[in-house]
Amino acid sequence: MCPCTAAAPFGTGAVNPPPLSPPESPRASPPPVPWPLPPEDRAASPCTGWSRAHWEATADGLLAAVDRHASPGRGLILLPGRHSWSGARSDGLEGYARTFLLAACRIAGAAGDDPHGVLEQYADGLAAGTRTLGRDDAESWPLPAECGQAWVEAASIALGLRLTKPWLWNRLDDGVRQRVAAWLSGVLGEPPVNNNWWLFPLTVGGFLADAGVEEEASRAAIQRGLERIEGWYAGGGWYTDGPERSFDHYNRLSTRTGLRGVSGMAPISAPGIHPRSATWWPLAGSATRRSASM
Repeated sequence: MCPCTAAAPFGTGAVNPPPLSPPESPRASPPPVPWPLPPEDRAASPCTGWSRAHWEATADGLLAAVDRHASPGRGLILLPGRHSWSGARSDGLEGYARTFLLAACRIAGAAGDDPHGVLEQYADGLAAGTRTLGRDDAESWPLPAECGQAWVEAASIALGLRLTKPWLWNRLDDGVRQRVAAWLSGVLGEPPVNNNWWLFPLTVGGFLADAGVEEEASRAAIQRGLERIEGWYAGGGWYTDGPERSFDHYNRLSTRTGLRGVSGMAPISAPGIHPRSATWWPLAGSATRRSASM
């Protein structure tokens, strides 16, 4: 059982970070990449020599590296090191969700090509993590009602499922789909933190509505999220991270990226929603909302 009842906003926590190491000399060579990379392509990429093939190889290397830290059923991926204040089970869910999103972007960008069978591994994790939700065992995911961090990870999992829907979600057993949908539905209400967390039910609702699950509740979650976030638009491409003047890197990292992650929905019109939040952006072969100020 996850010990937390609600997670704090990003950037806060009970554990102080370790002191920073002295910076390396600017002349120091970067450490070698621990997996093979294709030759540089300076014709296609004059500045770095890196092409999509390099990023695919890097994603494959990272995913292979974390696989050894997965639970036997692959429901949790618990990386080494001290646990966060949310506890080991929450950390294991985070390890699953964040690496699944990397796998989803890699495979969706390759039109479903999955040379290392990564989606099958994450499908096993979906089945194992939702089989006995909330239990204190080696596989089970914490419930959003009991662990605030689960709201965050639900959004990553929902976006990953949206990106890989033809190759993963559509091929899951009905029972697994029902359990995953029930778990995701736990974040369709009002989030426990009044800031970028409104993007989490919005993102989950976008996937569930597109999948034909909890459509009324999902569309309502999207509507609420867009209305709330649109009220934080300050002009010139800037959103605040909450009702105060909280301008930070989340403007680009979270808010505008999150608005792009609502997919599969007809444009929503409602009082207070600017057309900026009702335009479309193509992503991985699907229509995805974006902010026109991006």
